Amino acid sequence: MVVASRIDVETAEAMGGALAGAVPAADVVVMTAAVGDFHLSSPVAGKLSRRDLPAGQPLTLALAPNPDLLAELGRNRRGGRPVLVGFAAEAGGGAGLVARAREKAGREALRSGGRQ
Repeated sequence: MVVASRIDVETAEAMGGALAGAVPAADVVVMTAAVGDFHLSSPVAGKLSRRDLPAGQPLTLALAPNPDLLAELGRNRRGGRPVLVGFAAEAGGGAGLVARAREKAGREALRSGGRQ
């Protein structure tokens, strides 16, 4: 019997909480590209308006890194369960892309699906 579920979240923190609750019972976890590598350090409620800035001044947004949720799952699993399947969206290309994918897969305790 195949049972799949989808959990909607809005932040990496919320996704981490959802994973913590769901992963212990899972045989396989499939994750697409990360929610984002960064989030706003100080989120604001509502819309940012250009009228709130002094004339001619640029808007600066401070960012903080999001946790690497798939890597955390890889570090914390025991006995090869759950099986982890992850897809990453990476910038760039060429020969360096496969090398970076293999390095990342090793760092995250995953197997690379890249061509040999």
